[in-house]
Amino acid sequence: MNGYETHIPVLEKVLPYIHAVNVLEYGVGEASTVWLLSHGYEVTSVELNREWVKRVISVVPPKYQTAWRVHMVTDERQYVVDRHYDAVFVDGGNHLHRVPVAQMCMDSGLTDHILMHDTESAVYRWKDLVMREGWHKANCTLYTPWTTVLTKDAELAKMLISTMRSET
Repeated sequence: MNGYETHIPVLEKVLPYIHAVNVLEYGVGEASTVWLLSHGYEVTSVELNREWVKRVISVVPPKYQTAWRVHMVTDERQYVVDRHYDAVFVDGGNHLHRVPVAQMCMDSGLTDHILMHDTESAVYRWKDLVMREGWHKANCTLYTPWTTVLTKDAELAKMLISTMRSET
């Protein structure tokens, strides 16, 4: 498994556990987007780089493209979310925007589950994320780069801690 795919085992555990149907993805990915679509999830992606989207579209089989919406933005923080999502996956885009995007997702009530990739790296400033009451955190450290899950489901956090060599 390469460093661009270390979040896949976490997606494999979390999304079926929460009975996810739709996922909001900040940052289109050759690994994440293709995996989500090929496993039957409806995906809404927010992306900064039009050329990157064209590249990923070229590897997404046409039969999955109907379940995928892409919103091009100049700043991920400007995307106005118009519905509740079963899960949000934060990976990609401007590295300085990952924490504000995750914070906005937690504070806005648009989801009860946020998955974030590359969370062991200080460059993303994850330490600036403010945990809110009722939310639980599990750093899944089984694979590097790490994937962190923020969830309102305490049992999910416990399951990740016991199965994904996680930390709180």
